[in-house]
Amino acid sequence: MQEQVSGNPGLCVSSKSCKPTSTDGSKSSPTPSSSSEKSNKLPIILGTTIPSSMISSAIVAFILHHRRKKAAIAAITAGQAAGSNIDDGCLICC
Repeated sequence: MQEQVSGNPGLCVSSKSCKPTSTDGSKSSPTPSSSSEKSNKLPIILGTTIPSSMISSAIVAFILHHRRKKAAIAAITAGQAAGSNIDDGCLICC
């Protein structure tokens, strides 16, 4: 019985060569693992879409807030221009 340990990069020691051999003793070419061979694009995709969506939503929120504030100011100035004095029942005037 022969123990097969070649071809496993997890068993390599930094001071020794880690070239895989076949069962008959001849050298074989190493096969790269599929996880290290593939480029993982998920961090790039998430790193660009999440910040860009957050920035876009902040811009939309700012625009909506600015429009509402502008409309409220226009309503107040229109009421003051019409000369309406609304008595809300408050005894203390500011």
